[in-house]
Amino acid sequence: MAWPDMDKNDIQSFMNLPDMPWLRTLEDPLWQGPDVARRSEELTPLYVQRYAGPRDVEELSAHPFWELIYVFGGRGRFICPAACRLAAGHAVLIPPTCPHREQVVTRLDTLWIGLKGTRLDELPTDRVLHAVDAGLTPWATALWLCAGDIHAPVGPELDGLVGAMLGRVLRRWHEQQHLPAADLVQHAIRIMREKPSQPLRMDELAAKLGYSTGYFQRAFHRQTGKTPARFLLEQRIAMAQKMLAQSNLPVARIAAMVGFKDPLHFSRAFSRIVGRSPTQSRRQHRPSRHEPRP
Repeated sequence: MAWPDMDKNDIQSFMNLPDMPWLRTLEDPLWQGPDVARRSEELTPLYVQRYAGPRDVEELSAHPFWELIYVFGGRGRFICPAACRLAAGHAVLIPPTCPHREQVVTRLDTLWIGLKGTRLDELPTDRVLHAVDAGLTPWATALWLCAGDIHAPVGPELDGLVGAMLGRVLRRWHEQQHLPAADLVQHAIRIMREKPSQPLRMDELAAKLGYSTGYFQRAFHRQTGKTPARFLLEQRIAMAQKMLAQSNLPVARIAAMVGFKDPLHFSRAFSRIVGRSPTQSRRQHRPSRHEPRP
């Protein structure tokens, strides 16, 4: 769709609108100093503003530059005039002149980044790009903190950080646009196997992949015949069986390595799935002293 035409006002005058007096632009002196590179023409931030207050504006607004919104926490909706869900790890890239607003469900903690540069010229201007990637949080935090250091020539660092963030958002958006259900499930399984010791909630995994929890669970069950939670549990127990058979690691240590904080919970889950305790499983897979080793 084509967004409405609007008067191409100067960026600074837009920032001085009465209802946004707290939105501070990043001035050129941040890119000046001994041996400091000049502001990037390819991609540079106009402002970097974090906000976790109320949103009570009902009117759609628009501006003559790109904006990237990243959500640290809370829940809401992005309306442009179509709508998409907002939650932790969600990023929205908004083209110039696109009317939009945020609607809060629970307190939204967001980072607003105004952008300009030739790198944006090749992007579609007729749609909002919505991506989900909780791995953007460290980058967004670093950008926010760096932008607050107004007494140092941090401009080139800001350019680098927004470039990294934009690149990752575009990659995630592209993956999520071209990920059929079968690939979605395989991607989820890879994530499950990457860090077995880390806690993993299914709603967080679905959000990381860019899908609703309901759609993700249905797609996963169609492909595997199991719920994601059951599949993950069986994967962890199978990994524990292998560790028990091939190592002398204590049962409590193996439990932690496959994602169980409580060894008793691990033993109960193991016994329920395997039909014997972890200790019995280890004994079964170890040759006795009278048996020749293979």
